[in-house]
Amino acid sequence: RAGRTPRGAGEASVAENEPARNKLVQAWGVFGVVAYLSYGIAKVVPIVLEGLGSIEEPWQWGLLAVTLLFFAYVEGYKGFQLGFSPRVVSRGWVVSQEAAEAPFWHKVLAPAFCIGYFHGTTKRVITSWAVTTVIFLVVVGVRQLANPYRAIIDAGVIVGLMWGVISIIVLYVQSLQTEKPPEFDPALPEDTPYMAPPSA
Repeated sequence: RAGRTPRGAGEASVAENEPARNKLVQAWGVFGVVAYLSYGIAKVVPIVLEGLGSIEEPWQWGLLAVTLLFFAYVEGYKGFQLGFSPRVVSRGWVVSQEAAEAPFWHKVLAPAFCIGYFHGTTKRVITSWAVTTVIFLVVVGVRQLANPYRAIIDAGVIVGLMWGVISIIVLYVQSLQTEKPPEFDPALPEDTPYMAPPSA
């Protein structure tokens, strides 16, 4: 019939329009963030192991359980799995594009690009830096607490960070298998040289 698009023509057209990507840059961006979070976990683990040994009361164990559940849901599930992690992977696909006008330093600082510290919407960049600042201030404040309370809060932080690391890796592997990024807005600025993912 006249005007009918042949089967598969749409998919072929999309594939032809897909920009070339550098897989090494993509992996560097995503796993650079994973390494950043893992470093945070490694620094806190010894503090937690030492501090939990000072728990003496049953209610303190109960406080630990509640804290772990709270951080798992708020930081791990809502913060990382539903927001941070898919954004990191989505922006990892973006920064890996071999766009002619894209600055080379974007590739060098791909992990920071994936987090959203630069080359994002104004809201995205401000939010990324604000969240990092708040986390830093919380860390400084928690250091002032005596054990076991410092260890209890840090244990919750570990759970949240581990959730984040795992969710990033899972989403990235899934994106490689499906050959497309997560359906999540990478929050690119209007003057970006990159092509937004079709799913965005």
